[in-house]
Amino acid sequence: MTDATEATRGPDHHVRNRITLIVVGSVAVAAVAAGLIVAGIHGAQPGGPVPNALQPVATQQAAPSDTPATGGSSGTATPAPGGTKSEAPAARSDEVKYGQKVAETVSTKQQAKTPAGLTAAVTKLEAYTATASRAGEVSGPSVKATITLTNNTGAAVPLTAVTVNGYYGDDATPAARVDSDKATKPFGSELAPGATATATYVFTVPDDAKTVTVTLADAAGAKLVVFTGAR
Repeated sequence: MTDATEATRGPDHHVRNRITLIVVGSVAVAAVAAGLIVAGIHGAQPGGPVPNALQPVATQQAAPSDTPATGGSSGTATPAPGGTKSEAPAARSDEVKYGQKVAETVSTKQQAKTPAGLTAAVTKLEAYTATASRAGEVSGPSVKATITLTNNTGAAVPLTAVTVNGYYGDDATPAARVDSDKATKPFGSELAPGATATATYVFTVPDDAKTVTVTLADAAGAKLVVFTGAR
């Protein structure tokens, strides 16, 4: 284009060109903005495009609960902080034998604690020949058992209901007591605090019996303490 032509157009021509560029640019920006809005609307609908994975997404955390958590899949509750696990006390024997419940079983060389708190012991177990003088009792081979009871409870304990019985053999065959024999001396009526009482009982036991068992109940219906040993 020549300088003459440019001069003929004058300054108005340049103004119109600038206006045209501004209008075209505005239209282009508006088109881009409209495209972004449409894309945003489609993205918000189900099945729309996946949001930018690099853009942070706000998440909502659960509020802390005041209720303590219970145990997991095992169902065991978590102990409270500072809690201690109490140990159960060692249980004594509670089996039913010799006709009633047994509190403790020991050898004839050991002591046992009765339910009333007395210390019981078989101090002597010896072969003996019984002489019976009552109907139903049998004279002959027997065992003489000497038993002591010591009272460390701090109070007097009645002995009138003390029951002593005998058995022999592995099958615990009942041994008949020979109360009419002169060696028999049962316990007295009461045992004072700190005192020891001694009694002797005679049981009919065959000569071939290898083991002897003596049971003692310190009151009617009380659990037994059981002593077992060689004849």
